[in-house]
Amino acid sequence: MKLSELKAANKKFRENDDSSLWPIRGRFSVAERTIKKARWHRSETGEDLDVSQYEALLDSIASEIVNNPRNW
Repeated sequence: MKLSELKAANKKFRENDDSSLWPIRGRFSVAERTIKKARWHRSETGEDLDVSQYEALLDSIASEIVNNPRNW
C-alpha cells in the first residue's frame, strides 16, 4: 500500500470517529488508539496490506477497543 493511500485511510477513519458516543463518551479517541495499534501490527507482522484490508483491520481493532469493558 502506498503511503498516500495509508494517510487517506487514516484521515477517513479519523473523520468518522464516534468516540463521543457510548460507551467511550469522549474519554479518549478511538480512532487514534486504533491507528496506533494498526501501525504496531503492520510493523510487527511486516504485512503489506491493500487499502481494503487495512480498513478492515482498522474496523476490527476499533471494535475490540469499543467492546472491551475495561475501556468503559
